[in-house]
Amino acid sequence: MLEYTAIMRKWFPDHLASAVAFNFATTFVVLQNVTFFCSLGWILYRLLQICQKPVDELVDLLGLDIPPVPDVSLAGITSESVLLYWKPLDGQSTSLKKTIQVNGIKGDAPNSV
Repeated sequence: MLEYTAIMRKWFPDHLASAVAFNFATTFVVLQNVTFFCSLGWILYRLLQICQKPVDELVDLLGLDIPPVPDVSLAGITSESVLLYWKPLDGQSTSLKKTIQVNGIKGDAPNSV
């Protein structure tokens, strides 16, 4: 920084040297702001592209393995419990543990009824 100041004083009068240094600092701040807003715009553009893609396409693109939903039937309701039956899909193991969530409350289902 000292060399820069010495060069500025040698080639420019005092009032011009400070003006050139000020313009350099101002240009750097403007460039930094332009870069930030361009980056923010790019992120928002990519987010918009992702939000417009159908879920099935995103699942395939990301390689997610989502299990199929079984057929569920409601057999009975009491004041403290609910009786559900479900039929596993073809090729699906019957020893899977199911978790049921109703209104944010989780309950574990037994493997067989």
